Amino acid sequence: MRWSGAASRPFAAWLAAGDTVVDVQAANNAGATSVGVLTGQTGRGPLEAAGADHVLDSIAGIPGLLGPSRT
Repeated sequence: MRWSGAASRPFAAWLAAGDTVVDVQAANNAGATSVGVLTGQTGRGPLEAAGADHVLDSIAGIPGLLGPSRT
């Protein structure tokens, strides 16, 4: 992260994705945007109840959360 310059960005500008309640809680505790992904055994309800900012059917939806390409 240090080499990419990512460490200089506020953590609120980060996105953390995972497929468990613990993943969502960790992202929220860190102040990142939390994304629950329905690729594991955890359903939409528990991820939403854990406070996920977004719940996606697959990781394929993540680019849509990032906005326009910066290339």
